[in-house]
Amino acid sequence: MSIWEKLAEPFGREDIHWRVGFRSERGDRGSALAYIEARAVMDRLDTVVGPEGWASEVSPIFENGALTGAKCRLTLFLESGEVWREDIGAASEGEALKGAASDALKRAAVQYGIGRYLYNLPGTWVDLDGNGRLSETPELPDWALPAEEVQARQQAEPAPRRARTGEGAPARGTRPRAAWRN
Repeated sequence: MSIWEKLAEPFGREDIHWRVGFRSERGDRGSALAYIEARAVMDRLDTVVGPEGWASEVSPIFENGALTGAKCRLTLFLESGEVWREDIGAASEGEALKGAASDALKRAAVQYGIGRYLYNLPGTWVDLDGNGRLSETPELPDWALPAEEVQARQQAEPAPRRARTGEGAPARGTRPRAAWRN
């Protein structure tokens, strides 16, 4: 498997977080958006290229004297040479620079394929609780999970029960009553 394929592998359920995107007009339902945190990106980079195999450089962005975001340059040090990607992130409320740096790192990492598949998840609307948060966690499709998690889920699911004669299936040589004609 190439470095690019390893970087693009799906994350486990424990690394996927959810937030509300759009809200219904009544505000009781919302679109569930999946995301990963910056630490999951760092862990993936450490695992695939090693802690010495990558670096990030963050530069704050100011508009009219106010911090509005940050730019992150994410560099991979490969045998073939350095490869870098840049992207920007928006400042968040509270710790503006920290939020902007994390957002920019995640966005730059998507350009390497890290977490990019999350943008392809089907749209899911769920009920919101009294605080406007998702009331349930959406289920990820098999293609959006690591192979070992899919296998574990399949092994945990009971095998479908097959009907035997006399248990809902007509006996051989008979027709169900609904098919009888008068």
